[in-house]
Amino acid sequence: MLWLLAFAVFAWPRHTLGTHTDLFQFFNWINALDHGQMPSRDFATPMGALGHYLPYWGYRLTGQYGGALEMASLLALAIVLPCAVVALARRASLAFGLPVLVCASALIVVPWNPGDGGLVVSQQLFYNRWCWVVLAILLLFYLPIRRADRLARLRWMGHADGVVVAILLIFLFFAKLSYFAVGAAFVGVFGIVRRRFLRPALAGVGMAALGVLGIQLWAGFVDDYLHDVQD
Repeated sequence: MLWLLAFAVFAWPRHTLGTHTDLFQFFNWINALDHGQMPSRDFATPMGALGHYLPYWGYRLTGQYGGALEMASLLALAIVLPCAVVALARRASLAFGLPVLVCASALIVVPWNPGDGGLVVSQQLFYNRWCWVVLAILLLFYLPIRRADRLARLRWMGHADGVVVAILLIFLFFAKLSYFAVGAAFVGVFGIVRRRFLRPALAGVGMAALGVLGIQLWAGFVDDYLHDVQD
């Protein structure tokens, strides 16, 4: 809660926190996107496009570089938090789920990495924090469904799980490929161990593959991205 309060007070859009040199690198990439260039196609980067486009959209929303990365974190939260709610809905009580949601939100939006000292405030490697939270949400699918829960009786909740898996896998793919590999392994193993999760797992992987293919056909930078990662 203190993390969230610190962000609310000191890191409103237009006031970027941190002094790490990574800030200038990301600001340079924001400038490149603002002039029509695309990640991997026009400049080499081992990161996925999401790590560039969310700060760029944050820049467009705030109107300047200050606050661009904070706004990007809020955009990431808007994607990830609903997925966490769906994953927890049938698997956890409110007493367990609410602290998880609060901690996940803090980890995404607060420019401070666990293990750093109190004076270390930086947006360095912010996409790692996003991916940690996404992997944590995928881990929640290992929890058994609470049979007594009313939501457990709704068949469409199984489809919602599949959609969430697809969204999270696509997020990881376009954030950083190494995290995607771990997330895909989570989904595969949990689909085997938890039989009720097998169908959502298969649906999620299938929708994620179609999503990546659709983005490749539309934007055409996925091949370049994979080439950059290989190099």
